[in-house]
Amino acid sequence: MPPLRPSRLLTLALLAASCAPEGQLPLAVVALGEADGALSLEVRPVGTLTHLSSLQGEAASLRVGARVNLDPVAIQEAIFRGEVVDDQSLRAFILKDEGAPPAARFDLSELEGWGPAYLGADLHAFSMASAYAAVEGARARAISWGLRPACHAPLPIYYDLHYVDHSVSPHPLIDDAAYFDLLGGLMILPFSPGETLPAALNPGVLSHEYAHALWDCLLNKLQGTQAVDRALDPASDFLLRALNEGLADFVGAGVVGRPRYLASSYPELRERRDVSTRRALSPELLPGHPDFVADPYALGAVYAAALWELSEGAGVDPVGAGMLRGLDQLRARLPGKIEQAAPLDATTLASWVLLGLRADLALDRPACEIFERAFPGAGEAAGCAL
Repeated sequence: MPPLRPSRLLTLALLAASCAPEGQLPLAVVALGEADGALSLEVRPVGTLTHLSSLQGEAASLRVGARVNLDPVAIQEAIFRGEVVDDQSLRAFILKDEGAPPAARFDLSELEGWGPAYLGADLHAFSMASAYAAVEGARARAISWGLRPACHAPLPIYYDLHYVDHSVSPHPLIDDAAYFDLLGGLMILPFSPGETLPAALNPGVLSHEYAHALWDCLLNKLQGTQAVDRALDPASDFLLRALNEGLADFVGAGVVGRPRYLASSYPELRERRDVSTRRALSPELLPGHPDFVADPYALGAVYAAALWELSEGAGVDPVGAGMLRGLDQLRARLPGKIEQAAPLDATTLASWVLLGLRADLALDRPACEIFERAFPGAGEAAGCAL
């Protein structure tokens, strides 16, 4: 792994390599501070690691040195030639190098205020440990919400990925983290030093991306739906993506307990993606309106805000469990091949999420009131007594 130039984060990445001892491993990772944009160091007990230096465990599996070349024109030509016929062959076509497990260095060190903990020898080791811990935390939270065992598998994390998307740029992309369904894993792109927290080190961002992995598992993998087969009408495709982003924003904020969890990495999104801002569906957010702009995050923010408002009174965990039940409702209403589904609408999607929330009697009335206010008609569609 090439070294990064020192940044203000490097002061948090201090020491050096070992295999994980049995039981809870005290691992030093980055944490969000109390104020927006503030950072802190925390020691988190990590219990799922089976090997520290390679960062392999039950929650995630780190890989370095992978290369992806996403060229839409080349993909279409490969489909025409019969070289790409399903997700597996498409994945093989774009993944030029699988990479390998890292050999990160850690030392057991006495940290003032924390006691003994394993701390990375350099920024890369510290970053990978932070990524693993963030995914472990999001996974544990989702399991406590009732996540299906079929979706408990370790999440591949492609760290420092060489990723070229020719629809965006002929050069490798940097400074981002994303879940990529064709890889079935989380991509962490190279990041440059700066005054903002890299997405790769923001536990809220990684929890958000982990939520996309849950969506992919629950709505695609368990259904047998393949990316190369999807032919959803553009409006429905947009609405599903907006719901996906909204639920992921709630998870990102809920897991770290920060409604503006994105602000440390993306200051420009501080207000636009603040899940604590009350929002309601407006016509211009929907396809077909003359002022419509295809921004799934803007519509997704309405879903996220409704869930967050509900969690302020009921707690994040009951709402998270209801959200997963809502995804079960969604899966039950979409056929195995999503392209066969009838056109969708945002209020109907909201009502399906609401059905999952209403299964908890303690959430029934407040969920009905909040969702009806945010998505007029959703409460009635979900059978609420309004």
